[in-house]
Parts: sequence; structure tokens; C-alpha cells
Amino acid sequence: MKQIIDFNKTKLAAETAYQFHLGIQARIKTETAAKLEITEEVIPYDNGIARMDRALECLSKSAFTAKMNAADDKRDKIIRIFQSQVAFPDAYPDAADQESCRRLKIISDSYANIANAAQEKETGMCRNLIQDLRSDAYKADVTKLDLDKWVERLEAANEEFDAMVENRIGENQTKVTGGVTEPRKQTEVAYDAIVLKVNSLAVVYGDSKYADFIDYVNARIAYFKTILSHKGIKQPSNPPNNPDVPSSGGDDERPGEL
Repeated sequence: MKQIIDFNKTKLAAETAYQFHLGIQARIKTETAAKLEITEEVIPYDNGIARMDRALECLSKSAFTAKMNAADDKRDKIIRIFQSQVAFPDAYPDAADQESCRRLKIISDSYANIANAAQEKETGMCRNLIQDLRSDAYKADVTKLDLDKWVERLEAANEEFDAMVENRIGENQTKVTGGVTEPRKQTEVAYDAIVLKVNSLAVVYGDSKYADFIDYVNARIAYFKTILSHKGIKQPSNPPNNPDVPSSGGDDERPGEL
């Protein structure tokens, strides 16, 4: 007798769990809820998935994104101003200034693409550049060419950007725990009700009417168990009365989480 197998789906990350349920939802529409006799059970399932979709969409949006981009643009402009100040040593009329500029141009050229780096990589590169410019090797040249103010402004803009990153991380943590948890719980409770109903009907009336759906769900579960297996969370064993399901997680395996 075919049965939908048990599955530790709560260990999936929110986005991955959403993808799991989207596939089940699509299959129900193909088979039709009426044929599967789950017309009542599918309503809260569809509603839960829709709520998960809205909650996860919010995760991709942040109140800090615009502020981060503004801080990034600010430091990029400062970097380019600094680079322009040391790009042409011969433009300085004083020979000593020319020598200072040449030395600073060497360090500037080594960071030539800093403003085009990925935002968070640029944060580390900016800190390294600032450290170099304040080192004994270059700090006198920076002061001689009156560039200390640009180093200070770059540091302030860089730390402003990094603070925005930390704020966005905290915001996303709040969204994950507060925004997705409830719709995900609704979806999983509704899914469990569908599984219970289909399994019960298969026992009472035979599995021929539900076999294709059961096979699809079990195949999808097997696939998502392989995702979980990367981190070693144990999965329930397949029931002994379901010989058609290929083993993808039993007592002797080491499946995992996302």
C-alpha cells in the first residue's frame, strides 16, 4: 500500500521550504483537489503558501538598502577624488610634492579598482587602504599634499556603510523570525492535513486513485532530503508498508539540514 512518507521538513530553510510546497501545490492543481478529495484541506494550504510568498518577498527588501547604496556612492566619490589628487605627480610645481605624489600614486594604483569592487569586499579594501595611508611609509606624504581630510572622510563613509550592513542583517533576522514563521506554520499544518487525508483514503479505498500523487510527493521528498543531507539532520525511516519508495533516509543514514 502506497503512503506519503514522513519528512522532517521543518529543518529546511524558509526559502527552500517554500519551494518544496510550491511543487506540491502545483501537483495538486494538476491532479485536481476534487480527484484527490482534499478540496477543504487545500484551502488553508494555498493561503499559507501565498502568505509565505509575501513574507519572503519582504526579506528581499530592506529599509537600509537605499542608505547602504548612498553610503557606498559617497565613499566611491571620495576614493575617486583621492585617486585624482595623486594621478599626475608632475602637476605639482614643487619637486618635493612631486615625490610625495609619486609614492602615493604607487599605493593608489594598487587599489585602482577598489570603487568597482563588490560592496562588502570594498569595505575591507577601504580599511586596508586607510591603514596603509596612515602607516609610517605614507602618512607624511599624505599630510604634505593636504590629503588627510580625504582619508578621514573615506573612513567615516566606510564605517557608515558597514553600520548599514549590520542594521540590515538585524532587520532580516527580525523578518525571518517574525514574518515567515506564522505563515510557514500554517502551510506545514495544512500540508500535514493533506498527507493524512490522502494516506487515509489510500488505506480505505486502495491507492490506485492516489498513486500518481503519492509517487510525486515521495519523489519530491526524496529530492529535498538530499538537500537536508548536507548538514546531517536525521530523517524518519520509510514506513515498511511503502515498498515502492526508494530509500533516501533511514536509521542508518546521516541526512541533514539546509
